[in-house]
Amino acid sequence: MALEIPKNPKVYTTKYENFRGVDFTNDPTNVWYRRSPSGKNMLPDASGVPFKRHGWKKHIMKESLIARYCYDKSIDFNSEDAPKEVSINKLHYFTLNGIDHIFIFANIGVFIYRMKYEYDSESEESVTTEEIATSSYSYMLDVIESYNRAFFFEGDGEAACYIYGNFKLWRYSYAERDGVQGFWFEEVEPYIPTVNIGVDAKHETGTAYESVNLFGNYIAETFQDNKYAEGVYKIQLPASFESADGMKVEVSIESQFDTQLEIITTSVSPIPSGKVYLYHDTLTFGSEYSWVTGEDAIKVTYPRKSATKRSYSTDAAEISVVAG
Repeated sequence: MALEIPKNPKVYTTKYENFRGVDFTNDPTNVWYRRSPSGKNMLPDASGVPFKRHGWKKHIMKESLIARYCYDKSIDFNSEDAPKEVSINKLHYFTLNGIDHIFIFANIGVFIYRMKYEYDSESEESVTTEEIATSSYSYMLDVIESYNRAFFFEGDGEAACYIYGNFKLWRYSYAERDGVQGFWFEEVEPYIPTVNIGVDAKHETGTAYESVNLFGNYIAETFQDNKYAEGVYKIQLPASFESADGMKVEVSIESQFDTQLEIITTSVSPIPSGKVYLYHDTLTFGSEYSWVTGEDAIKVTYPRKSATKRSYSTDAAEISVVAG
């Protein structure tokens, strides 16, 4: 009896479109054709066609962060002083100068992870270069605790990631410093706005000029002159100050606001040249300072948060609002 060779089994092809995901509720033999009884590692694209999920790779381990911390602090990795645990508060991802970055805000510091993809023509493969960097600001408490105030900004041909905390601003950018091109993490001074101009010595009249910069703790005013009364050379400040910390007084000699005076808080008479006496909410000068007609002669810069709000009978000067 001749052996009968079995026919090739029939192959059935099902084309899945508009994939709706998995169905674990019904029996696998009774699943709608737009779903699947098993969809491990599968995802739908924008049109609903399933594709294989991208894989995952561990790039950063806690040991790497601890090792970097120990290196910066000159601590032995195996010593008792080395951190044992690392908690991540937040990650900020951005691309700068064609390189992927992740700001890692951890409990022990802020770490900068850089990952660059390059094509190797010899092996015809993509080569990934990775590094974990830090800076002198990485372990400052103000920086570590500002993980919710980090942002990326691009404009006017510049791009940078900023961190803001406690009225301080730090910038991470790709730029040239002292002839060296590279990535720089540095503290920057927020712009100090001149909130009032043309203010008289008694602080009763003036013109609102610029808005307060919420990133910074400083504001400035410019005064017409310091002629408070006949033979009295002082100016009224909008608030009372406990000290001269952060305050700056500039007067006009050869050009506008070209000379900074030394602020003293101990009364002397007469007030020496080049100095100005601060007493609560007044600045007293040893001589008259004025400038060309229509131009202010004195510029006073001070921290707006250290000032105590002061009441005025006139509403001409709005500085009392921003000083508090």
